[in-house]
Amino acid sequence: SSQGGMVVTPSGKLLATLRYQRKLLPGDGPDTDQRGFKHLFLADSPDKGLTWQNLRPLTTVYGQCYGCPAVQSDGTVVVIHDTRYGPGHRGSRAMVSYDQGRTWADEVYYVSYTEDRAEPSFSVVLADDTILSIVGADTKWKGPIDLFAIRWKPIKIPK
Repeated sequence: SSQGGMVVTPSGKLLATLRYQRKLLPGDGPDTDQRGFKHLFLADSPDKGLTWQNLRPLTTVYGQCYGCPAVQSDGTVVVIHDTRYGPGHRGSRAMVSYDQGRTWADEVYYVSYTEDRAEPSFSVVLADDTILSIVGADTKWKGPIDLFAIRWKPIKIPK
């Protein structure tokens, strides 16, 4: 695993994102991408990083992997990840959890778009709970990389 990020949730738990990549193994099911795994996973630490538990995938499409978490004061967690190979256009997308990363909403925010390679994104939460995300796009696979600063908030959907 590599390319991770980490946030402290309001409950004090650490939530980490990490890229998990490996080749296809003989025991993998028929729905596993033939290239193997290259996905974004999550893990929790209830003890300030001494131990980690609940390793689980956040994304399910090969190449959706570099994730950066940010957490708002009410426990809403957003994780921006790149989508390098599709489906659809390449770019940065964000997933949202309204319960500190336990479950994830069935929605995706399209944060940036590129014809070629999406680059890793980074986010911070500002004092007013607005998220400031820096996202990158490489239009030639060689550079230069275009960077964009996007200030946004997820829309809270009433239950």
